[in-house]
Amino acid sequence: MDHTLIIPKLKGIMQNSWRRQCRKDGEKGLINRRPGPRNLSWRTVPEIEEKVLHLRRTYHFGAKRISWFLQRYRGVGISEVGVRGTRSLRCRMGSLFSTGP
Repeated sequence: MDHTLIIPKLKGIMQNSWRRQCRKDGEKGLINRRPGPRNLSWRTVPEIEEKVLHLRRTYHFGAKRISWFLQRYRGVGISEVGVRGTRSLRCRMGSLFSTGP
């Protein structure tokens, strides 16, 4: 079966990448996948995530202030981008402003 018939309006790079995926994985290659990395070794440790979320919820600190506070008073090295990533991850999961059990 020619899978280009399934996606006739896609042009150029998009069509070529889908065609490659289809040849490599069959029809499963046409299913949308998460575009993020598969390696979670760079993920922030859950204890630090909880500290970040606590400072955000309790004191409404921004990313720069959370990073500064943790480095100065807790000895935890986390960048502003790491703080933002933690906040956005938990916000997408719907637990940023949850009150808990």
